[in-house]
Amino acid sequence: MEKLRHIGGSAQRIDALEKVTGRAKYTGDFFSSSVLHGKILRSPHSHARVLSIDTSKAEAVGGVFAVVTAKDMPKRTIAPFLADQFIFADGLVRCIGEPVAAVAATTVQAAEQALGLISVEYEPLPAVFDVLEAFREDAPVVVHAELAQYRQVSRLPIRRDPARPNVCQTFKIATGDLEAGFAEADLVIENRYTTARMQHASIEPHISMAWVEGDGSVVIRSTTQMPREIKKMIEEAFELSPAKVRILTPYVGGGFGGKGGLRLEAVALLLAMESGRPVEVSLTREEMFVFGGHRIGFTVDVRDGVKKDGRLVARDMRLVLDLGAYTDMGPLEVRRSAYGAVGTYRVPNFRLDAYGVYTNLPLTAALRGFGCPEVEWAVEQQMDVIAEAVGLDSAHVRRINLLRDGERDVSGMVTASMAAEPCMDLAAEWIGWGTASKQQPGPWRRGKGMAVGNKSVSNGLPSAVWVKVWEDGTVEVRHGIVEMGQGTSTVLAQIAAEEFGLGLEHVRVVGGDTAFCPFDYGTVASRAVVHSGHALREACRDAKEQLFRRAAEKLDAAMEDLRLEDGTVFVSWQPGRSVEMSELFTPTGLPIGGTEILGRGMFLDVAQPEDPETGQSDNPLLGYAHAASVVEAAVNVETGEVRVLRHGMAVDAGRVMNRPALEGQIHGGISMGIGSAVYEQILFDDGAVANASFTDYHIPSALDVPAGEDLHAMVVEKPDPKGPYGAKGIGELTLVTPAPAIANAVYDAVGVRIYDLPITKERVLAGLTKRRT
Repeated sequence: MEKLRHIGGSAQRIDALEKVTGRAKYTGDFFSSSVLHGKILRSPHSHARVLSIDTSKAEAVGGVFAVVTAKDMPKRTIAPFLADQFIFADGLVRCIGEPVAAVAATTVQAAEQALGLISVEYEPLPAVFDVLEAFREDAPVVVHAELAQYRQVSRLPIRRDPARPNVCQTFKIATGDLEAGFAEADLVIENRYTTARMQHASIEPHISMAWVEGDGSVVIRSTTQMPREIKKMIEEAFELSPAKVRILTPYVGGGFGGKGGLRLEAVALLLAMESGRPVEVSLTREEMFVFGGHRIGFTVDVRDGVKKDGRLVARDMRLVLDLGAYTDMGPLEVRRSAYGAVGTYRVPNFRLDAYGVYTNLPLTAALRGFGCPEVEWAVEQQMDVIAEAVGLDSAHVRRINLLRDGERDVSGMVTASMAAEPCMDLAAEWIGWGTASKQQPGPWRRGKGMAVGNKSVSNGLPSAVWVKVWEDGTVEVRHGIVEMGQGTSTVLAQIAAEEFGLGLEHVRVVGGDTAFCPFDYGTVASRAVVHSGHALREACRDAKEQLFRRAAEKLDAAMEDLRLEDGTVFVSWQPGRSVEMSELFTPTGLPIGGTEILGRGMFLDVAQPEDPETGQSDNPLLGYAHAASVVEAAVNVETGEVRVLRHGMAVDAGRVMNRPALEGQIHGGISMGIGSAVYEQILFDDGAVANASFTDYHIPSALDVPAGEDLHAMVVEKPDPKGPYGAKGIGELTLVTPAPAIANAVYDAVGVRIYDLPITKERVLAGLTKRRT
């Protein structure tokens, strides 16, 4: 690969000093004495009719400036894909925690006192909490009787299943002849796997502040990953001109997908409009667990036809997703999760049917991986089950089934830059694959496990970037990506410095304001570096062309002969003929020629629509990245406790942009993966979250994650022609493989296969008991 000055190095994060000194500002750090505090009254019922709401006593509380309900809101639905939810419950509540009313007051105490004085009369209705019960063809319609009339918000196809009344989205992929494939198989293996709901557990909760300017325009400062989508939904919900809505996004303290939808922005804005004062609404930690959004729960059925040599000849899968009471990002996740089963293995005869199902459980949201970790939890355990059934090593079974460059996957896309095998080989070498774990005296048994997986990078989602050149030679990058700790702003600075031949100290990165920064779909789908990186390179080329046009006149040279390095434009074959960038501006700072130097770049890879019955498409995705996890785990046969002793992950990064940032993403993904595998699950009691605190909802601490040499990040570089400099997006990929690798290690240690996440002590003990008897 070509050696570059900044790309692939170890650039210090451009926000490092701000964050370590505490000067970095998050949404909750902006304070004004004029700001009112907003609080939300939530439904105590999983399903009920709202008969009446009396707010008169709340309005009389001292310090209360506004009390709002559905009657104060234009009857507009809010959702990114299917218009099935109102800002406040409008006649029906469909889950516990749904907003019914809100107040704004001068103090939090006054707001909470007013909430307690709002009287709501409910008529309880039947509720369904079991997704498979709601999925049945003869299931009662207990969530959305009006589903057929709901408005489709985006271009995403919404395909219902008329036979199943609570199914709001379906997606299918099929190729080959499934019956012939199973008839050819020497062995058929069928299993069901499930995953629990999870909370994102970001350090910063959801916070939004809104106010109305003197000209009637509105400003919202919010902890969102998708400011442009929020802007669009606010415009539609409040019937506002796009020119009248401005979204500010300072640093975001973690999102992991949970800050992608509309949560508090509309409530804060309605209270601000009613009160005439700025209003801040923030969720408590308990509210985050109740209505901040959960990872969708999956039920995955897998039926495989296998030859004696371990080759897959048929695979039949069904995904049932518990979306909860409203869709949010669910319709898209039904589709995107399917590709977790598509992009790794060669299966000549394949069928997958995915269903998004309503229940009366609380709201769900995207969570890192967008369904791929849940699907590959099933697939990667199934590969180990197959290997044991045919008496072969699981790494060998994976290897002979892996897709290769130039092959078509089961969705019809031609694969390229496939690096799953080198990832697996690198990880296997590190863990000492093929050598059994050394057992120690006592109740702990050790075992090793492996998993290989993929995460796609979406296409069809535009990114724009602008580059302004200042008179002192500073290059300013203006972008719409949200910095959530992943380091994208630093990578953008590296790209601009690379393109202009400058040191990083001469690059400034600006974002977080829809009024002054260009359009970007959002920080989701592992797309930030790939999409905005392409747009930035184009913007740099545009800005340099404007510079060279001015320099060519001054140097009496052809533009194609000019080069730029360290702030100097020179003639390539005569470096002595040169001009400083600053000399291309007048003493007043105006560029020679009269117009500012502002380069513009745009990236949009258009997805080809797939066949609705078979899911076949030549270009459904921008591409895949792959990873392999290897784990050594210990299981206590007396208590059922599982400890992860060693975890290595090899990641297909395409081309490394910033190595420390990449390794940090891998370490973070492993930590989060251990949580998803061993600890994290939302528990319910008749539709209510039963563990809505960090006391009862366990996330891994530093003591639960391997450290030092036992936590290892490995990188494979196989540049992807579709990525800037060959880079791939890997932020979500790192959560795909840890859980199945840990489950496979548990099986290797004690012979107990855990099909349901998380791998709790109770499930391990039950498996041990069943195995003994």
